[in-house]
Amino acid sequence: MISADGGYVVFTSTANDLVTGTDTNGTTDVFRYERATGTVTLVSHVDGDPTTARGRSGSPVISADGAYVAFSEGILRAILLYARATGTITNIGPVA
Repeated sequence: MISADGGYVVFTSTANDLVTGTDTNGTTDVFRYERATGTVTLVSHVDGDPTTARGRSGSPVISADGAYVAFSEGILRAILLYARATGTITNIGPVA
């Protein structure tokens, strides 16, 4: 999915070499690509550790300006919200 301003792309992947760190969970994770810098960020990361992937994550959607990414997380059976400005993740509700 591409942000409305075209600056960001969010996607899922099982690759473990897209970011530096410990993305070794062997399952689907959510990433954000920033076109201006060519930077890939692990969105579905463990709270407080932006290099360690959570459990199976998917179905990302991005806000028009790329500031927020919502995604599902299988282990918690939750919808989570990633804030680009702070890098924090908030649980916003259960998966329906």
